Amino acid sequence: MDKKLFSSIDEMLESIQNEVTNDELLFKLRTARQSLVVLEERYAAGQNAIARSDIDQDTLDSLRELGYIE
Repeated sequence: MDKKLFSSIDEMLESIQNEVTNDELLFKLRTARQSLVVLEERYAAGQNAIARSDIDQDTLDSLRELGYIE
């Protein structure tokens, strides 16, 4: 997962948000976009923690294979 994925999701939500006039739906879209920002920040923090940790190569390879790190 990389920054492009978060950006693409946000762009899709924003394009829908720009077309919606229902206040309840607008609130849900804004909330979803804000939640996406939090998820992106947590993902980046996790990636940084893994990069700084002392993990053996086999474990790193397994994490990459599972998609947890890039």
